[in-house]
Amino acid sequence: MAPNHIYRFSIWLPLIVPALVMLIWNVLITGLGVPKPSGVFDIVLEVLAYSGIYGGPPYILLAAWATWWIRGRSEPDIRRVMFLAPLLMVAVFGAICLVMGAFADRMRVWLSVAALGICIIIPLGYIYVALAVSLRRWLGPRPIEGAT
Repeated sequence: MAPNHIYRFSIWLPLIVPALVMLIWNVLITGLGVPKPSGVFDIVLEVLAYSGIYGGPPYILLAAWATWWIRGRSEPDIRRVMFLAPLLMVAVFGAICLVMGAFADRMRVWLSVAALGICIIIPLGYIYVALAVSLRRWLGPRPIEGAT
């Protein structure tokens, strides 16, 4: 698989993974009557679900831009931006929280949402970056030795 296709797919993982988690979780618990998990597994599932609910709408803007931006770029350029992507998401999420706080006249509440979001976005974002790097390694062609 071409590296650009892998990266283009990987851009959308922060939306795909939470959507699948919520879908599977809903089918298992509601449809099949499986008891809700407890402990760490429950926390991980909730963080993934809420990342899609709260972070998904702002992330769509960043993902759409990145999907457009990748076209015609070299792999080193793509990788450079990929490693900055969680920080770009912090900027997008923070800006949207500030705008929401100003419009709702509840700045303190939205600053709290932004702070919590940042605490989730950075580690979760770099987990997605690691997943993208792994997908590139497993599915993509091997780079030519000595090529830059």
